[in-house]
Amino acid sequence: MDTGHMVHPGLTSLPLELWLTICSFLDLSDAASFRLACRTFGDIGAPAVLRLLIVHATADDDYRLRALASNPAKAKYLQSLIYTPKPVRKHWIGDWPAGHVLSDDGLVRQQAYTKHQQLRDAHADAQSNPLICDLIPDVLPNLPGLRSVIINCEGWHQSSNRYGARERYTPLTLIHRQFGKPASRVLAVLLEALEDNDTKLETLKAGRLDWRSIGDLPRTPVQLGLFSNLADLNLHFCVCGIHRYRHGERPDLVEYARQTEAGMLPTFLEALPRLRALSIAFCSMFPNGPGVSEGWLRDVMRPGHHWPHLTSLSFGGMNLTRSLFMDILARHKDTLRRLELFSVWLDGHWPSTLAEMRKMLTLEDATIWGGLCCDEGRWRILDHPEPVPDGRENVVHAIRRYMLHGDPCPITDRSMLSGPRELFGASRGSCWY
Repeated sequence: MDTGHMVHPGLTSLPLELWLTICSFLDLSDAASFRLACRTFGDIGAPAVLRLLIVHATADDDYRLRALASNPAKAKYLQSLIYTPKPVRKHWIGDWPAGHVLSDDGLVRQQAYTKHQQLRDAHADAQSNPLICDLIPDVLPNLPGLRSVIINCEGWHQSSNRYGARERYTPLTLIHRQFGKPASRVLAVLLEALEDNDTKLETLKAGRLDWRSIGDLPRTPVQLGLFSNLADLNLHFCVCGIHRYRHGERPDLVEYARQTEAGMLPTFLEALPRLRALSIAFCSMFPNGPGVSEGWLRDVMRPGHHWPHLTSLSFGGMNLTRSLFMDILARHKDTLRRLELFSVWLDGHWPSTLAEMRKMLTLEDATIWGGLCCDEGRWRILDHPEPVPDGRENVVHAIRRYMLHGDPCPITDRSMLSGPRELFGASRGSCWY
């Protein structure tokens, strides 16, 4: 049974009986359906002050979340909501891999077949996750104290024909189209729900969104005002198949390029005066090819902008102009303490860029990884699904030691020209809690 976890590091874990009492008070009879965490509460007879609610996308959780949101006396305490679907694993897809069972023992083969059928049933059950675009409008307007929303769609990014039969579902069908609802997109529905109760979020994290969701970012003064208190922003877009097309071959991709060039993302970012942590990433659904084609995704910021409180910066799967990127770092050198770059094209001389970054910044953590190759000194995305070899992982650690402690830099002109085509892996996952 999942009894939850404590958020505050100074508190000890609660006994199971106390968790069950809290769940009972909240009319949540099944403690395994929810993971709850409370920062502060009175004695057991007083109302528990619910701070964080982690909801798994099941029919039972969907019902209980709606019931909680419909009770103003309880809903007003909720400050943070994490919504995550059931994961869809790659090995749940396709026919039974009988060749993997080498034993002639009929019982062993039957057990393996039974286990595989259970996995396939779980995979089918995961496809019946409640539609988040139907849930958000009903729940969020009834949560006046909400300050943090995390939509973890990571589990919907597991379909791959490399590991089984080709399946028709992708994040585009589960997030963008929503089974026949092409207009229902997560960010658009979320924004509408926030407008209904005038909630100002402090944390917004959404992973593996359809790339067309960029067009749903806030743009009017009223919409941007809802995010004036935002301190932690993490948006992870899935650009499924975009690397296979060029301008003019598909209208929707051309429209996406137009939206990006119009500066929707920079306009939104510039309207966040209290931002402390920023993470923007683009990824591909296809493990065999590049995640984002060079030339499609340009710089996501405008020169000259400054966030006074920015301490953490993460970019992935995009082009960065060296002059603009160094200007961003220079403007935040007094506050920036964590830097992450992965699967990034950066024009210019990379070894000298690393040296300039190290001299400029005082970092507590630096993670720089992706497919570095000698092709015009640029970074290339090589989204390999296989485990990252030790040699590539060692390069990541070596760059971290170089940036933080002054160890020798592993990236030199010689290594870029004579080394392997990729020096370290570009695959990167997200986990927000």
